[in-house]
Amino acid sequence: MNHNETHICLFSVSMLVDMGYIPIAPHVYFSQFMDYHNPEDRRRALDMNKKLLEFCNELWVFGDEITEGMREEIEYFKKIIRR
Repeated sequence: MNHNETHICLFSVSMLVDMGYIPIAPHVYFSQFMDYHNPEDRRRALDMNKKLLEFCNELWVFGDEITEGMREEIEYFKKIIRR
């Protein structure tokens, strides 16, 4: 995660906390010890992110670009929220 992405994420989760939500932003945490440029780490992170989505009632998306990984997570959430 680059500096700008980190800044957007931290600003967004701070705003959500101020609104009374409990945000889950695993990419901030996982990027501290996983290499997102390594395909195996990237896949493991996406799988863990999707597992965490199973505990969520809402999905909020921030930023101007939806990456391939974000799209995968969004589609996964759409499937599980319908259950």
